[in-house]
Amino acid sequence: MFKPLISIIIPVLNGAEFLINCFKSIDEQNYDNLDIIFVDNNSSDKSKNLITAYCKERKNSRFFICKKQGVSAARNFGLNESRGQYISFLDVDDEIFPEKFNILMDVFEKNPEIGMAIGDTYKIYKNGKKHRIDYGHLKVGLNKWPKPGLLWLDQFQHSPHISSNLIKKEIITGDVKFPEKLNFGEDIAFSIKIGLNNNIYYCDKLVSFYNRHSKSTVSISNTKVSNSERYLQFYEKFALQYFFQNRQNIIFQNAFNKCEKVTYDLFHKLLKEENKIDYFNNLNDLIVRGLLKPDIIQRYLYKIFSYKYANYLYFKLNDLKVKFYKSFRDYD
Repeated sequence: MFKPLISIIIPVLNGAEFLINCFKSIDEQNYDNLDIIFVDNNSSDKSKNLITAYCKERKNSRFFICKKQGVSAARNFGLNESRGQYISFLDVDDEIFPEKFNILMDVFEKNPEIGMAIGDTYKIYKNGKKHRIDYGHLKVGLNKWPKPGLLWLDQFQHSPHISSNLIKKEIITGDVKFPEKLNFGEDIAFSIKIGLNNNIYYCDKLVSFYNRHSKSTVSISNTKVSNSERYLQFYEKFALQYFFQNRQNIIFQNAFNKCEKVTYDLFHKLLKEENKIDYFNNLNDLIVRGLLKPDIIQRYLYKIFSYKYANYLYFKLNDLKVKFYKSFRDYD
C-alpha cells in the first residue's frame, strides 16, 4: 500500500546529550516512508559528529547547517529542504510515539479536507511526573477554520505542542513560516497562521512526549520573565503587528480585535502587579504605532491608578494621537 512521504524536521543546537534518545525515537517509528532532516543551528558540542554518523547509516536522513541563528530560522530552513507531502517537527530533546504517523495519516485519509492533524502530547518533568497537555476549548474531532486560530490567540497556553502535529505541505505557503524575530511562541504563531485558514482535526491519541528539564529553552526563559510578560511579548512582537498589517481580511480583522482585547488584559495585569512605568512606556509605543487606542485604554488606567494620576496619564496618551499619523506612515 502506498504511503505518502513525511518529512521530519529536527532543529539542533548543542543537543548532543539528547541525540541518542532522538535517534532511538526515530528508529522506532512504524511508518516506513520518512524524510528525516537534521538542521544544526551552529552547535559547539559533538552534535554535528553524532548526526553525521547517524545519517551515514540512514539513507533517508539528511544533515544541513543553518548559519542563521534561532530555532525559527532552522525550522524554516528545513521546510525549504523538505521533500515530503506532509511535514512534522521534532525538537531534539523530545520524543515521538512509534505509531504517531500511522495515527495521524489515518486521520488525513478519513478527513481529506483538513490541513493539520493533532494528537495528544504528554509533558514529562525531570522528577518523572507527567500530564497530558490541555488543548482548552479545541474539541476532539473536526475544528473548522478560522476557529482553531482564534482559539489559540485567546487560549495561548492551550496551543498544540510542536511535536504533536502533522501538516499538509501544500498549505505551508506565503507567510506561513516561523517568525524569526520572536524569542518565544514562534511555534504558536505558526499554528495560529495555519488554524485561521485551514480545518484542524484533533485526535485524542498519544503521539508525542514533551520533556521539560533545566536546559530546555522554555525552562530557561521561565527563570527570567513571568508568563504574562512572555505572552505580552508575543502579542507585541508578532500578533498585533501581523494582523494589523493584514486587517483588510475580515478573519484577520477579527483576529486583530481579539489580540487587542488580550493585550489590554495583559497590560492591565502587569501595570497593576509589576513595574508600572516600564509597561506604561510600552503602552505609549503601541499607541503611537496605531496598534492600541488611547480611549479604550482609559478604563484600565482608572482601575489601576489614583483618579488624579490616571487622568494625567489619559490626557498624555491622547496627546500621542497627534504623533500617530507620522508614525503610522513609517510603520505601515
